[in-house]
Amino acid sequence: MANLSKSIRSALRKYPMWAIAISLIAGILLGVLLFPIQLWIPAVICSIAFVAAAATYKYKIFTAFAAVFFISSGLGITAYKLDRQQMEITDESATYRLLLSDYPTIKPTTVKVECLYADSAGTEYKVMLTLPRNTSSEKLTIGDVIAVNGRLSIPHALNPEGFDYGKYLETQGYSATIYANNLILLQHTNQPNNIRTWGRKQQHKIVSYYKEVGFRSRELGVISALTIGERDLLDSETRYSFSAAGAMHVLAVSGLHVGIIYLILSLLFTGFGKIKPLRKEWWLSTFQSSLIIIALWIYAIITGLSPSVVRATLMFTLGEIGRLLHRSKFGLNIVGASAVISLLANPLALFSVSFQLSYCAVIAIMTIGQKITELALKPITLRKEDSRIKRIAKHTARYVVSIITISIAAQIGTAPLTLYYFHQFSTWFCLTNLVILPFAEFIAFYCLIFLPFAPQIPQFVYQVMCDYIFWVESLPHSTVNIWINCGEILLLFGIIIAAYKQRLHYVAAILGIVFIGLRINDIKQNNQRKEIIVYADRQTDLIQIINGRQQICITQDNTRAQLLTHNISLKYDLQQPEYDSVVHALNIDEIGKIVLITDSILQDCRTPHTVKCDILYLGDVGKIGASRLLEMFESEEILLGGTMKPQKKRQFIELCEHNHIPYRDLMTEGAKTYQIH
Repeated sequence: MANLSKSIRSALRKYPMWAIAISLIAGILLGVLLFPIQLWIPAVICSIAFVAAAATYKYKIFTAFAAVFFISSGLGITAYKLDRQQMEITDESATYRLLLSDYPTIKPTTVKVECLYADSAGTEYKVMLTLPRNTSSEKLTIGDVIAVNGRLSIPHALNPEGFDYGKYLETQGYSATIYANNLILLQHTNQPNNIRTWGRKQQHKIVSYYKEVGFRSRELGVISALTIGERDLLDSETRYSFSAAGAMHVLAVSGLHVGIIYLILSLLFTGFGKIKPLRKEWWLSTFQSSLIIIALWIYAIITGLSPSVVRATLMFTLGEIGRLLHRSKFGLNIVGASAVISLLANPLALFSVSFQLSYCAVIAIMTIGQKITELALKPITLRKEDSRIKRIAKHTARYVVSIITISIAAQIGTAPLTLYYFHQFSTWFCLTNLVILPFAEFIAFYCLIFLPFAPQIPQFVYQVMCDYIFWVESLPHSTVNIWINCGEILLLFGIIIAAYKQRLHYVAAILGIVFIGLRINDIKQNNQRKEIIVYADRQTDLIQIINGRQQICITQDNTRAQLLTHNISLKYDLQQPEYDSVVHALNIDEIGKIVLITDSILQDCRTPHTVKCDILYLGDVGKIGASRLLEMFESEEILLGGTMKPQKKRQFIELCEHNHIPYRDLMTEGAKTYQIH
C-alpha cells in the first residue's frame, strides 16, 4: 500500500492539471448528490479556501486548501447549472411558443427538434419537442417560431435497466420534453443568432452539396457523419454494423477527425513535406500555429460545436500553444487542462458517455499505447544502410504496427466503459481499424480538398469500406455480450492502472481475484433468481417470469418484448424466452393470483360471479366501463398498463381513488417487480 500511495502522490505532482481535474470531478459529484443546495454555501467555502491557499502558497498545506477550492468550485458550478435548468412543470396541457434552435431530426414516424422556450420572467430553457411526422413537421427549420399545445414533462426510465432518456437530456442541457400532435407556424426569424447556429447552417449546406454530387441514402449518412459529424442521416443497420465491428468511433467526429484535419493543415503549411516548418522565427511560428488553430475551430463550428469535437479541438489548440512555449506537445497535462476547461464550461459533461470515452481513450493511447508501440517498433528500426525498397517496407510495417498498438491501447482504456454502458466488446477491433482508419483518413482528406473535381472516387472507397465493415461484422463472435455493474467497472480500471505500473502488479492480481469472485457470485445469484416483472410500455402488454436462467414472456408482440427484456436477459444471463399470448391468469404462492385483462381476453370472458385475485393487470380493455370491470374483478392491487387509452385510464384512477383501491400507473411510476422467495 505504501508503493500505491507513493505512486499516486508522484503522479499528481507530475501532472498537476489532473490533480485539479480530479478535485473538480469530486466537486461535481458532490453538487449532483447535494442538489438542491444554497449557492452561497460553496461560494463562501471557495472564497475561504482561495484566501487560505494564497496565504500558504509556500507550505505543504497549500495542496489541501487548493483541493478544497476546486472541489467547492465544482460544487458551486454544478449547483448553478442544475438550478438554471430547473423549470416549473405542470401536469396540465398548455399552449407554448417555441423557437427552433436546430434542424429537426426526422424519424420513421416522428420528428424531434431542439427548441428554446421563454417563461413569463424571460428565462430561456432548452426543450426537446416531438411531433408526428407529416408535411408540416418535415418543413421546419432553424429560426421558425411555432405554437404547440402539449404538456411539459421530464422523462425517466420506466423499465428495469432501460435507457434513462431524461438523464441523457439533462447532460445535454435540456430542461424538459414536450409532445404535440400539431403545430402552428407563427413566423420565421434569424434567431438564435450565435456561432453554433451559423455552424449548423453551414453543415446543412454541406449535406445539400453532398446530395447534389450524387451521394444517396446510406452512403450520404456515412460520408456526412465521417466528415462533418452529421449522424442523423445514419440508418439503424449501419449503426449496428459499425458498432459490432468496433468502428463506431469513425462515424463520431472526434479526436480522430480533428487529428486528420490537423495533419492536412500541417501538410499544407509545409507544402506536403517540401517546405520546412516555420520554426526559426517566433513570429512566423506563431503565425503558422494561429492559422492552424483558427482553421481547427472553424471546422469545429461547422460540425455544430459538438462536445467531442470541441474537446479534441481544445486539446490540439493547447498542444499548439504548448509547442510555441517549448513545452511537451501532447502531454497528459494538456489533456488534463482541456478536461478542466470542459468541466468548468459544462460540469454535467462529466456524465456524458462521449466525454468519458474520449478521455479514457486519449489517456490510454498516451500511456499504454506509447509503451507497447515502443516495444513493438524496436525490431523495425530504420537504418541508414537500408535500401529504398526496404525502407518503404519498414515504413509500411511501422504504420501497420502503430495502428494495431494504438487500437489495442484505446480498446483497453475504454473497455470497462464500453462493457458498462453498451454491454458488448468488439473482438475484431484490430482487424477493423487496420483497414478502416486509412480509409477514413482518405475519405476525410479527399472530401475536404478534392471532392468537387471527382465525387465518384469517395463513393467507390465508401463502398469498399462498408463492404469490409459488413464482412467483419458477419465474422463469428464479432461481439461478446458482457454485463458489469458500477463496482466491477471500478475494479477493471484499477486492474488496468495497477498493471501499467510495474511496482503495482501485485495490486492488479488482487483486484483481478476480487473481480473473478464477484463474477462467480453473480452467476450463483442468477441461477437462484425468481421474480416477475410487469413492464410499462405503450405498444404491448408484457409480463416476464424469471426462474433461474429460464424465462417466460406473456405478451402479444414477441419482437417488442425481446427489445424490452434485452438488458434484463443480458444482466441475468437468461436463456432465450418462451412466449405465450394465451395465459391470462397466474397463481404464484408467494404473490397470489395475478389476472391479466385486455380487450381480447374480455371478449372470451364469461363469468357470472366476481373473480377474486391479488393483482389485476389492465391493458387495453376496449369499450367496457371502469365500473363494470371492477364489479367483475375484486383485487387487492390494480396495475394500469401503458396500452390503456388515456381517457379510460383517467376513469380507472378516479374510481380507484374514490373506492380506496390501491393502484399503480405503470407509465407514470414505472414497471413493477415482484420477488419470489
